[in-house]
Amino acid sequence: MFDIASIDADFAAAKKVFPKVNMMRLWMSLDGYISNPGHYRTQFDHVLALGSKHGIRFVVTLFNRWQSVPNWGGQSALTSGYEFCPSAVTAANPDGDGEQCINGTKAPHEAMLEALVLPHVADDAILVWDIMNEPQGEQDAKFVDKTALWLRYNANVTQHVGVSSCCGQATQMNNHTTVLIIHPYCPHCYIGGRGEATMASFSRTLDEHVEWANLLGLP
Repeated sequence: MFDIASIDADFAAAKKVFPKVNMMRLWMSLDGYISNPGHYRTQFDHVLALGSKHGIRFVVTLFNRWQSVPNWGGQSALTSGYEFCPSAVTAANPDGDGEQCINGTKAPHEAMLEALVLPHVADDAILVWDIMNEPQGEQDAKFVDKTALWLRYNANVTQHVGVSSCCGQATQMNNHTTVLIIHPYCPHCYIGGRGEATMASFSRTLDEHVEWANLLGLP
């Protein structure tokens, strides 16, 4: 249940415990948006306003690939089955590719982008639009690529655009991003198969990501 008072209290508590905190990651939910688009947009606006009240900007994660057990929703099954409407494809890609809308209307993910992104282009409350959490494989790469093009040509966003990825696996998905968002977990960070991280191995992982960022020329 969405409880704006609890969110306000959580932000205040975060600033009390970590006075210098100025950024948080904010997850969107495509299935949540589909259930009630107008209500979802209002809730999104409320959270952004609360962030500004507390001096917090957001990395807004639009779509999600990662899936857990139990499934908490948002997984890319809802995105991978849809394509962008021809109008958006034409704006983003002059060659087009003959894709069709779902039942003559915009696919849900495109409607969500229009509802959430367009009103907040250049909104200082948003630091980064994070296209997808931990995308994997060719199908996700295609979706990420088209979403990045949509953000560039249909929204003309001024904020950074990123893709949350792990251990360099999504290098091919960063053609249209302006900042890297990393999740620094990897096999050699843990010893004995018990999830015991060592400081040396964790530092090595961070160094690898810095090298990757330098290679791509991205912050």
